[in-house]
Amino acid sequence: MPINAGLAAPSPDGTLSSVVEGLVAGRTYHLAVAADTAAGVESALSGELALGALNACAIDRCKSPSACDFGVVPDGTWCTHDGDADPCTAIGACVAGKCAASARGALGLASARVRITVRRREGRLGMRGRFLAGPGFDPTATGAALELADASGAILYRAAIPGEALELAREDTAFYYVGTRREAREHNGLRVLNLFLSGETVQMTARGESVELREVLTEPELRVTVRFGETCARNLALACRTRAPGGLSCR
Repeated sequence: MPINAGLAAPSPDGTLSSVVEGLVAGRTYHLAVAADTAAGVESALSGELALGALNACAIDRCKSPSACDFGVVPDGTWCTHDGDADPCTAIGACVAGKCAASARGALGLASARVRITVRRREGRLGMRGRFLAGPGFDPTATGAALELADASGAILYRAAIPGEALELAREDTAFYYVGTRREAREHNGLRVLNLFLSGETVQMTARGESVELREVLTEPELRVTVRFGETCARNLALACRTRAPGGLSCR
């Protein structure tokens, strides 16, 4: 609720301050200030300052001292900790206004397999896997990104394509991207991305060619992440073994 703090006396350095009484320990408060003139004209609210632990699944925002929105976000919304805004680091999903933490974090990328070989100077990527995607999954609207990282999380290869590069087929249950060599150069060598939707399960295959992929050949372990807007699937522990001559297979 709005509190009229009155006109505070300036401190020696010119700043103004006011003490808010009656706060309860253990509760979370969102504080913002507005100024008004002698004629009662009120300014816009300042940015909010949170005092206490934040709930990523709660809606608590104000446009003015008398116009606020309170509630909970829809069930299934990903939730994070420490203010992180990356769905790939989500620790769970919101259920009834609370974050149901999960050690797996973002959606699991199951049956993930990555194979890299060398042709001329480039590494050639072949990848497949599956993951769950909720209602509204539409990569033609969100675009797609594929990342390969080492065991520490440092990204070794990343390719992204815009939504308009994907084509719909099979009555909106299949999404295809097949790029020419010229088009692939604009997307870090990604040549193919196929997605087949069955219920909430998405089967994915990807192929690409890039000099950067040669840097992956010596890795004993890979982290794989695929992103579609706020839908994110990953596998953080693909074990790799070398294949002769000069190849790598991870699963």
